[in-house]
Amino acid sequence: MANKPKTVVELEVPEVFTSLSHMASNQAKLDDVLKNHAQYAIDNIVGFPESEPSTEQKDELNKGYISNFKIKNPDITYYRVDGNLFPESNFKPEQLAGLKEKIIIGVDYVEALGQQKWTSLNTDKEGGDKALHAVIGKLRTKMSNYRTEKYRSLVVRAKALKKELSPKTGTKNPVVAFDLRIKNAFDALEKQVKLAVARQDATADPELFKKAKIGFNAIWNHQK
Repeated sequence: MANKPKTVVELEVPEVFTSLSHMASNQAKLDDVLKNHAQYAIDNIVGFPESEPSTEQKDELNKGYISNFKIKNPDITYYRVDGNLFPESNFKPEQLAGLKEKIIIGVDYVEALGQQKWTSLNTDKEGGDKALHAVIGKLRTKMSNYRTEKYRSLVVRAKALKKELSPKTGTKNPVVAFDLRIKNAFDALEKQVKLAVARQDATADPELFKKAKIGFNAIWNHQK
């Protein structure tokens, strides 16, 4: 069976802390939430955090990270002056009336433009726009760094969680712990099969996967 969805916990972090106790209380809440995130990733990504997510899972993660980045980094309106682009905040209201070309640049604009088109802007030839290329480049770098930072945070928390839950020598049977890892792996794989079927991937066969899972477990359980 696939893993049950985790309860979503919305955590409001105050902009200003009133004391060390206030800060510590929020830190503890945040750490508990991060632990839940890490456990969900471990349960749904085969071999995580030691192994990389699949291409589809990376896309899912990046989509989530960028959705939050977009909230924290709203679109910015730029105006072109003498071929260069300047943010609207650089101008006084009365100056804007005389500016003809404006471009609203944000996450949606960058993603719609794409890598190839953005690269083609970096030229003095017809169709090029080095000023636009530079502005978009800074935002692309900021987006990439944000995704990397959040993913690394998830990996670090997942490693710490697995260490917390790992069996201690002489206190637990390591085979039992590995059994759980196998179960989690099959649960995650089952979810990937369902996603592949939804994408109309002809190579995904739920019934064949089910038989393979039953066959593996029959041999694995018989040998112990």
